[in-house]
Amino acid sequence: MANMPGTHHAIELSKSLPNLAVGIHLTLTCGKPLLKKGVDSLVKEDGNFYKLNDFEKGIPKIDLDELYNEWEAQINKLQLAKIDLSHIDSHNHIHNFKEYKGVVDALSKKYNLPVRNCNPIKNNNEINFLDLCNYGTIRDMSLKYESVREECFQIIETNILKNINFEKSEAMCHPAFIDTPLFEGSSFNIARMREVDILCDSLMKELIKKYNIKLCNYNTINLN
Repeated sequence: MANMPGTHHAIELSKSLPNLAVGIHLTLTCGKPLLKKGVDSLVKEDGNFYKLNDFEKGIPKIDLDELYNEWEAQINKLQLAKIDLSHIDSHNHIHNFKEYKGVVDALSKKYNLPVRNCNPIKNNNEINFLDLCNYGTIRDMSLKYESVREECFQIIETNILKNINFEKSEAMCHPAFIDTPLFEGSSFNIARMREVDILCDSLMKELIKKYNIKLCNYNTINLN
């Protein structure tokens, strides 16, 4: 996300990991726009973007030209920071809203960036979508990690088996160390720490090896 308090820190971290694929996480539902003018339809009276529930209620009347300009500004900010973007994605999956498909397609074509599809793909058995840690036991932070560790990995292994026959499968996750801006700015916050524990656990590495899973990203995957 190009408009967050941690953006510059993330940019510096990414430069220390040259093989890490970094996508643009476009936003229309969190924080403020990068552009100071010409974004009236994108923001509330306080200058912040509308929230996702505003879109679900049909409140914002988004000007598509303004949206194109703002999203292009977000892309350009990261490119100017020498980030070699791998794909287009968005906060709250708002790039998948059908109303904005034309804007996303135009940016994808201009910058030669593939677009992450957040919906099941009809008639395509090669690609499936997996929300890796979106399960009650994993998200319940009232439980100490060691007390639910084995159960967490039983859940994850079960879901790997559901997806194992697909040639390609995405595993979505949201790991993070929590600071005040994230805690106050996102409704999904504390449980991100559990995802850090799981992804860094030796049991995760064992599962990857057990099922001969090849980790890939938008720079290495064959999208044709």
